[in-house]
Amino acid sequence: MLGLGSALTTGSVHEQMYSLTLDGTGDHLVQENAFTSIISGTDGFTISTWLKMPDGQPSSKRYICGTFSATDKFVIYVSTAGLIVVEHEGDNGDVAVWDTDAAVFADGAIDWTHLAVTVTYNSGGSTAYIIYVDKDVVASSFTGSERVSAAEHAAFETGYPFGIGGRSIDAAGTVGSTIWTGNLDDFAIFDAVLDSAAIVAVYNSGKPFDLNYDRGNYDNSSDLQGYWRMGNGPFDDKIQGVVHDAHNPGYGAELWDGTDGDDANWVVYASNTKAEDDGAVKITYVDSTNGAKIILKDATDLNTDLTVGATYRLTWDAKVNTSSVKINTTGIINDTQIVVDSTDFAGYTMYMIAESTDADLLFVTHMTTGEIVWIKNISLKKLNGYPGITVADAAFSTDTPDD
Repeated sequence: MLGLGSALTTGSVHEQMYSLTLDGTGDHLVQENAFTSIISGTDGFTISTWLKMPDGQPSSKRYICGTFSATDKFVIYVSTAGLIVVEHEGDNGDVAVWDTDAAVFADGAIDWTHLAVTVTYNSGGSTAYIIYVDKDVVASSFTGSERVSAAEHAAFETGYPFGIGGRSIDAAGTVGSTIWTGNLDDFAIFDAVLDSAAIVAVYNSGKPFDLNYDRGNYDNSSDLQGYWRMGNGPFDDKIQGVVHDAHNPGYGAELWDGTDGDDANWVVYASNTKAEDDGAVKITYVDSTNGAKIILKDATDLNTDLTVGATYRLTWDAKVNTSSVKINTTGIINDTQIVVDSTDFAGYTMYMIAESTDADLLFVTHMTTGEIVWIKNISLKKLNGYPGITVADAAFSTDTPDD
C-alpha cells in the first residue's frame, strides 16, 4: 500500500472483473454510516448480493451482513444447517427470526449464488420477509418471539455502521465472530421492496449488471441507496482497500485551500525545522523522529471542518534527500503509512476516516539524522455516498459470478 492507489483504481469499468474475498478471520467490509441513514423509507427495503462459500453448511454461522446492538439489529446469515436466516430486532426487544424451511445449501463448496431479501413494513403490526435464491422464492417461516412492527422498526437506533461480510457490533465498525468465509460481490441496498419480476431481472441468468441503470423488469435504479461493486465500481481502490458507493461514487469539492508550500500552519516536533522551499513545505530533522504535523481543520488550511465518520482521500507530492520517511494521518485505514523514498517529487494517496471535526492530523514520522522531506500539492476530498473500507486482510479476487 505504498501510495499506488491512484494508479490502480478501477476507473469507470462496469464489467465484472473482481469480487471481495474474505478468509473468515476478521476480514469484512464496513461503511461508516449507520444502517438507518441508508434506509430512510417507511415501506420497506431490499438487500441483494452475490455470494460464494467453501462450506455450504459451515461449522458455525456465517454472517453475510448486518448491524447489531443490545437493543436493535438487522442481520442475515447462513446457519450450520445451510439455512438462510434473517434476524430483525425492533426497539422494544421483539426479535423477528425468519429462516428458510429447509437447507438452501448442501454441505461442501457452493458456487456463486444470488441472494435477495425483501423486508416489508406492515402497519397492521408485522413485518414480512421474502428470501430469494437465484431468482426463486425459497419457502421460509417466522420462528422468532414476535414480529417487528413498522413503528418498532422506525425506532431502530443502533447508530452503528453496517458490516458486509460480518455484523457491526459497535460504533467503530468492529464485527463479531462467525464472519463470512468466501466471496461477496455486487452488494446493493434498495429503499424499496423489489417485486419478483425485478428480482428475476437482477439475477439476469447469473450475469450481474450495473444496477445504476434500469434493465427490463428491473426499474428500481432510483431506489438504490448503497451499492458496493467490490473492485468493479468507479474509483474503487483495490490497493488500499476502498470500495466506493457505486450509487454515488467519486469525491466532493476540494477542501484544501491553503497556499501551496505555505508552512505557517505546520508545527515541528522538538527542534526540527520547517521552511518554504520552491513551492513546498520543507521539514528537516534535528532531534525528533516525528518530523512535523498540521491539523486538518477550517482554522488551518481547510475551507471547512471535517465530518466525523466520513471517509476522505488525501493526495500530495513529496520527496526526500536520502533514505525514507513515513507520512501518516489519524483515522488511517488498514494501518497504511505512506513511505516516501523518492529523491524526485512523486505522487502519493492515502485514505482516512475522520475521528474529529478539528483535531485530526497529517504528520511526518520515522525521520533520522540528516533527513529532509519536501511536501507540496496537498489535496483533501471527501468520498461521496457510503464508501466501504476493507478490514484486516480482505482482498480482491478475479473469481466473479459471470466467469
